[in-house]
Amino acid sequence: MPAPDRWPSTWSVADGKNTSLGFAPIAAKVKAMGMKLGIHIMRGVSLAAVAAETPVLGFEGRYTAADIANTSDAALCPWWKGVRSVNMSHPAGQAFYDSLYTQYAEDWGVAFVKNDCVFGNQFVPDQIHAQAKSIRTVASRRPGSAPIVYSLSPGGGFAEATLDIGTIAPTISADVNMYRVTGDDWDSWGAVASHFGVAARAANASLVGAEGLGAPGSRSWPDLDMLPFGAVTTPNSAGRLPHHNSSLSRAQQHAQMTLWAVAKSPLMFGGEATRLDDFTRGLLGNAEVLALNAHSSDNRAVASTGRTASGRPFADAVAWGASLGDKTYVALFNTGTHSSGTVAVALRDLGLKGAQACDVFDVWGGAPAPAASCAGGQVSADVAETSVVLYRLTKCV
Repeated sequence: MPAPDRWPSTWSVADGKNTSLGFAPIAAKVKAMGMKLGIHIMRGVSLAAVAAETPVLGFEGRYTAADIANTSDAALCPWWKGVRSVNMSHPAGQAFYDSLYTQYAEDWGVAFVKNDCVFGNQFVPDQIHAQAKSIRTVASRRPGSAPIVYSLSPGGGFAEATLDIGTIAPTISADVNMYRVTGDDWDSWGAVASHFGVAARAANASLVGAEGLGAPGSRSWPDLDMLPFGAVTTPNSAGRLPHHNSSLSRAQQHAQMTLWAVAKSPLMFGGEATRLDDFTRGLLGNAEVLALNAHSSDNRAVASTGRTASGRPFADAVAWGASLGDKTYVALFNTGTHSSGTVAVALRDLGLKGAQACDVFDVWGGAPAPAASCAGGQVSADVAETSVVLYRLTKCV
């Protein structure tokens, strides 16, 4: 039940008695505003329920939370030891998850669940499979309804550089809609830069848009975490004031938004939505960038070269390509410490075999790029330190 001190509108007081209404009133209010309610949950069953021997629905008088909780140290979430994973070999294990998702979807009207401490360095696939099964069971009772969107979060101590995404993600991708493949993303370039590698590995492993939870055609998406733009708080502040403007420069914010778009990451805004300035609105609402994120295909990191003004190669050049209808997009990044450098990609590596030149439009600049940007069978741009140039290529010959 929701805590009455945090969620007073979920409780009714009549005849001196408090009665929990659950999150249904909040879900109804949110739905009336044209939105959907999502909640964040931890792994498994709470230790409070285990200690209280709370009965499992459908097994009253036989089994309680104490019976279904795994007892090993590995069953504890490493960074918040208030929950244990569920013993899925127990006859009441699946029933516990079924009861939770019946409450979430049917009683409360929850449309999105973010499940923490189940993926990445704390991988518990049996808990993920069990909850996906419960989501399918609940959805089957409501023909025509959309199932809960199921999202995974890795929790603390997670390092994307060590994530064996090509091995573990395929074992759960069909049971989820999105899953975090990075640590918590805050407003520092170091956090953004650390995501390029895992994003490329996910794309190269054909995990972007793989089969996902839901009806036929549903997809799953590696999630690069939030976009810390506009007015944000600080790590571990739980959203408390004061806010500060994002520490990322405008060029760095363009770079982050571009990577998230070409990698087709879910776009989760992490700033204060009631305090958007014109720049942040334009960043989040660029129609072409949003279309690139939602509708493009063949998204992948491509081979690139980087050279400084003196002609020396530099290793901080990264490039991505994608297709959208008859348009080809290329994002040219300078991820490192060079103040400026030329990043170049061969047109053949973008799938434009035989092409020597294209018309080029600078998406973030909002204007055509010089003809010299695409000539001699390659596309290139001078890219400032920790920045990006996003080009749309058409009419290639």
